[in-house]
Amino acid sequence: MRSALTTSAPSLDIDAATVRSALGNAPFGFRHRLGRQPFLTLPAIAAVADAWPPDALEHHVADDLPLLLPTGATEQLPLGAGDVVRGLDTNRCWVALWFLENIEVFGQLLDDGLDPLADLIGRREGGIRVRGLNALVASPHAVVPAHFDLHHNLLLQIEGTKEVMVGAYTDPEVAQREFRNHFEGGTNNVRRLPEHVTCFRLEPGEGVYIPPYGIHWVRGGEETSVSVSFGFRTERSIRTELSYVCNANLRKLGLSPAEPGKSELRDGAKAAVVRSKRQLDRALTSARRRARRLVG
Repeated sequence: MRSALTTSAPSLDIDAATVRSALGNAPFGFRHRLGRQPFLTLPAIAAVADAWPPDALEHHVADDLPLLLPTGATEQLPLGAGDVVRGLDTNRCWVALWFLENIEVFGQLLDDGLDPLADLIGRREGGIRVRGLNALVASPHAVVPAHFDLHHNLLLQIEGTKEVMVGAYTDPEVAQREFRNHFEGGTNNVRRLPEHVTCFRLEPGEGVYIPPYGIHWVRGGEETSVSVSFGFRTERSIRTELSYVCNANLRKLGLSPAEPGKSELRDGAKAAVVRSKRQLDRALTSARRRARRLVG
């Protein structure tokens, strides 16, 4: 049964021409009509955090973090995530809850936002293959250091304000070094700030689209902040990610493969190799488990 969230009007005000020109390439601002849904309040999110799996959330003390934090190592409070959320007005933290699409009301919210865009996204990116919703809640002035994600991201501000900076390096090779570092065992936090930066000042009802590998960081405003992220992976973004994975393995062999994005045919071949290897690994793991049961 569909929830009361279902509406005939799309919840995101995004111009089709903007999607066609910028999707996968450049950030852009937009407006949304999510409003103050009861399940998007701090008390409701705290209740979810109380029961949410520890490996599907994180929190950090965040009001004095540097913009560059390559290791990702930060201080945490000795509290459960729900209690951290309840104390955000004063405890100087931010909290992220991932995979909320597995809760029906959040999954419906995500579908209501992305479904009207699915055809446009499909024509440009080969279709949405994976979609997910995260909640991001933060104390006043909280800082999220500069990093990049592998997926498309629609960040929607619900309560409070924040500044989201999205940047690009003058030298594309600098960007590639940051991406290679992640796939070769580093974090997705960058080691150098981009030279070209666009600032999006978000208030409730506003959002920003951040493309895959778009380097971004956040500074919170004067109030406690609540936002949600509609994330999605497309056929193209998955192909790019798997091409990076393949390249990392090739470099271990002493080779110098071409970077992703220069040839869709080459990227597709690399992605196919990684998919085949993963399927083989899963088959071998399953066979070993069956053999152990027989021996036992």
